Amino acid sequence: MCSYNKDEKIKGDRNMSEKNIIHYSGSVAKWYDFLLTDQREDIEFLKTLINTNDGPVLDIGCGTGRLMLPLARQGVEIDGLDASNDMLKICREKFNKEGLKTTLYTKKFQSFDTEKKYKTIYCAGNIQFIDSFFQTLMALQNIHSSLQKDGKLIIIMSFVMPVCEPSDRGIWKVGKTFQDDSYKVIYYHNCEIDEFEQLVITRNRYEIFENDTKIETIKNESVMRWYGRYEFLLMLEKSGFKNISITNEDIFNTGTPTRIYTAYK
Repeated sequence: MCSYNKDEKIKGDRNMSEKNIIHYSGSVAKWYDFLLTDQREDIEFLKTLINTNDGPVLDIGCGTGRLMLPLARQGVEIDGLDASNDMLKICREKFNKEGLKTTLYTKKFQSFDTEKKYKTIYCAGNIQFIDSFFQTLMALQNIHSSLQKDGKLIIIMSFVMPVCEPSDRGIWKVGKTFQDDSYKVIYYHNCEIDEFEQLVITRNRYEIFENDTKIETIKNESVMRWYGRYEFLLMLEKSGFKNISITNEDIFNTGTPTRIYTAYK
C-alpha cells in the first residue's frame, strides 16, 4: 500500500514553486514586458472588471505591474504583491516615473499577510504557479484574511492543458519574440504533462542578441497546475468564500476560454 505524507508533499512542491520565482528573475524580468508588448487583451478585460469604486485593490502576482499600471492611471488605488524582487523593482520604477503611488509587497502567495485590508483582490493566472494543492489553500486563506468585509476576489485562470498538446510534448517551439534596432529576444519552450499531479512542466529557453550577436542564453523550468471547475470552487468554499460565480471568457481570442472565478468574503 502506498503511503502519503502531506509534509513531504508540501516540501517537494515548495522546490517546484522556487523554479517559478527563478524563471521570472534576472534577464527574464528585464525583457518580460517587451515580449508581451502586443498582448493587451488581458489589460482591457481587467479594466471592465475593476474601476475606481473597487479600491483599494491588491494585485496578487503583480510582476512588473503590467496589469496594475493601466488601472492606476485610471485613478484606481492599487497595490501589488510578488515573490520576484527583480519584477517588483521594475514595477516600482514604472510607478515612480509616472508619479503614481503604490505599496509593493515582496512575499510569496502562500505566506503573506497585509495589515491593510482590500476591497478587491485579483490574481491573473498566477495562483496556478503554486503547484501544491495545500499551499494554494494557504494562499486562498491569506487572500480571504486580507479582504475587507464583503470584499471581492477575482481569479483569472487559464486552461493550461491545450497549451501542451500530446503532439507538442518534448518538442521545442518558438514562442514570443521581441526586436528593436539593437536587441532581439527569442523565447523557446517545450512542455511535459504530469497528469497525476495535474501539472504542466515547461522548459524555457531565452536567446538574447545585440546587433545580431548572441550575448546571453537563459534556460530554466516553470510549472503550472490546473484545476477542475468544481475542484477550485470547493477550494474557495473551504477557504471561507461565498457567493461564488464562474464564467468562461475567450479573453485572448484563441478559441480556448479563460475561467473567471468571482467570490466574496
